[in-house]
Amino acid sequence: MPESVRELFKAKSNVVACRVDDRDLDAIDALVEVGIRSTRSDAASWLIHAGIDAHKDIFESVYATVAEIRLLRAKAQAIVQQVTKSGTDASSKPGELSASGEG
Repeated sequence: MPESVRELFKAKSNVVACRVDDRDLDAIDALVEVGIRSTRSDAASWLIHAGIDAHKDIFESVYATVAEIRLLRAKAQAIVQQVTKSGTDASSKPGELSASGEG
């Protein structure tokens, strides 16, 4: 099997269920009926892919924002871990074991 075909099958291993209105279902069914796509699933996948490609500029901005959010989330989690660790260490008296078992 050619590598590109193998990648195609691998790339479509995720399943997403969604509800569509009558207009969208008619469009999906039309793609299947005329033979442009073989199944409703294939037609829906093709339309999603086409929509993403048509709005690449939006997705570049969205992905950049997601990266910023992930960075901020990691920073916030690190601060909380540092504060809670410091708070635990500060609350134990010299010679006593803290909740983490450290003296």
